[in-house]
Amino acid sequence: MDVRKENGQIRFRNACGSTPADGPDVMFEPLRSFATGEVIEGFPRTVREVAALEETVVRCILEHLNLPNWGSVLARKYRILSSCGVMFEGTLEELGQLRKGD
Repeated sequence: MDVRKENGQIRFRNACGSTPADGPDVMFEPLRSFATGEVIEGFPRTVREVAALEETVVRCILEHLNLPNWGSVLARKYRILSSCGVMFEGTLEELGQLRKGD
């Protein structure tokens, strides 16, 4: 399996399947790990779930995606959303204010 190609297709479907106006609870497809080729375990499915991730999980996801792990935790969460093709209209601070169930 070509993980880069598969993730590109997932990114495209995610980008076409929603708009920022849909809000933080719209579902998106999870990406695959470059290490295993499988869907990343515990991968968030909504913007709100990304916002609620613990720092250790953020690091782990970025490692699976071969993406940089530098910057603030919020910047790294934004990087996860971007890698999924999910557009978040808000600022990093607004992303930080989202939580599950709020």
